[in-house]
Amino acid sequence: MSYLAATEELAGDYATAAVALREADDVAAWYDWPTSPFLVQPRCELLVASGDLEGALSLAERLPDDEAQPLTARFVGEYRIPIYRGHRSVYGIDLFASAGFFALASRRDFTAPARGFTGFSKVPIDLTFNLGLRVSTNVGGFLLGLSNAIGALPIYSEAR
Repeated sequence: MSYLAATEELAGDYATAAVALREADDVAAWYDWPTSPFLVQPRCELLVASGDLEGALSLAERLPDDEAQPLTARFVGEYRIPIYRGHRSVYGIDLFASAGFFALASRRDFTAPARGFTGFSKVPIDLTFNLGLRVSTNVGGFLLGLSNAIGALPIYSEAR
């Protein structure tokens, strides 16, 4: 439910986001769940949007400061070229290209990196890309991408 609230906030519909958060509270009342940043962020954004900065700050300060939490980062850029626009069963077909990086690491990966790696290979970053067609239809979206095909190929490194 909090993901729905975050989506509604991105769309600018704060009233619907508030309803989704109230429903999430009702579900959370059935369980003894720990406080999660994924649940707190939409609430903080809703409080900031309503002008309650003190409430948002007090809510954010209650988050646990856990050193074991992984550090994550993701950045992806995409460019689309429309090929076809329709109105009935196929709404559109786009040629697209995307590139970016994804990083997932613990604090230990930076303080005591794995042995056997030197230079930039110590940094836990994965470069990503995709090239293909995106089709929007009345039954959903479909993606035909080149990175899916390349991901199935066996790639050998220098160290065998």
